[in-house]
Amino acid sequence: MEIINMTPHKLNIYNDLGTKEVMTLEPCGIVPRCKQKNVIVANYGGVPIYDMQFGEVVDLPEKKPTVYLVVSRLVKTAIPERDDLLCPGALLRNDEGQPIGCIGLSY
Repeated sequence: MEIINMTPHKLNIYNDLGTKEVMTLEPCGIVPRCKQKNVIVANYGGVPIYDMQFGEVVDLPEKKPTVYLVVSRLVKTAIPERDDLLCPGALLRNDEGQPIGCIGLSY
């Protein structure tokens, strides 16, 4: 099995207790995204208020046997039938509140 990080960030993946880093995945350089359209629905004191509409996923490779792709939750949600897509698990922070990794991966 291979896991490919298709997010723009290095992923430090921790065990289920968040006490031990078990894997680090460097970004592969390809970042699938959902096409986005911003429709102005209101204006408040000169500040535009948008309805952000998300559409088709772009830059996502075809499914391959024994390969998992780590993508954003938005991309995963847009293609629920793809069982090869994973997302970072719960965010893990250090004592200063800075993100340091995630607890596992999720469907």
